[in-house]
Amino acid sequence: MPISAFIFDLDGTLIDSEGIWARCIFLALEAAGAPVTFTEIRHLEFGKSWEELFLDIQFRWPGCYRCRQEMEGWMAPVFRDLSAGMDLSIPGSKGLLLRLVQQQYPVTIVSGSTRQQVQQAIRRLGVEEYIRFFVCCEDVRAGKPHPEGFLKGAELLQTAPANCLVFEDKHAGVMAAKAAGMRCVLLQRPDAIPQETRGADLVLADLADFDPDGASF
Repeated sequence: MPISAFIFDLDGTLIDSEGIWARCIFLALEAAGAPVTFTEIRHLEFGKSWEELFLDIQFRWPGCYRCRQEMEGWMAPVFRDLSAGMDLSIPGSKGLLLRLVQQQYPVTIVSGSTRQQVQQAIRRLGVEEYIRFFVCCEDVRAGKPHPEGFLKGAELLQTAPANCLVFEDKHAGVMAAKAAGMRCVLLQRPDAIPQETRGADLVLADLADFDPDGASF
């Protein structure tokens, strides 16, 4: 079926903030007295929703934070300070999003981040006028690789899942897109942690190379 709408993952696909969030998680756990190394944090499954990631953190380092909101409250000002003045956008990905909306394609974001985190990222990207609706971790009961988020994204776009193409940077996201009946492009940037490519319809090192008119799957 023809592709008529596009869905972007956020962190690692449109913005490069995963490393900063990893540092925030490390500092939050260290401040709470947890025996943790930064290497352990970098190998957490960041493709999960923040809700599920927190449960994993809570299991591995019990007793540090009572709830996700408490830990997030500690990290928010740290993230703001660490990222102050930084352009976190991934240029090729942001450029593709702008090209798609200029060509009148419906576009949205499906992310495992919180609503506040997604809103802040959209403002930093400067795409508020194009992304008015999105799906975040508070909108779903199960995060990636479950397809619920992408199916909700298709509903927002008022498009059949089979007509949607997803841009992802994690294998869990690819699996979620395929389970939703969508096609998926995996962004595998050279400086990112390598991901399993199985299931992806196309693998690109830079989304600037994606041509919506010339793509065939």
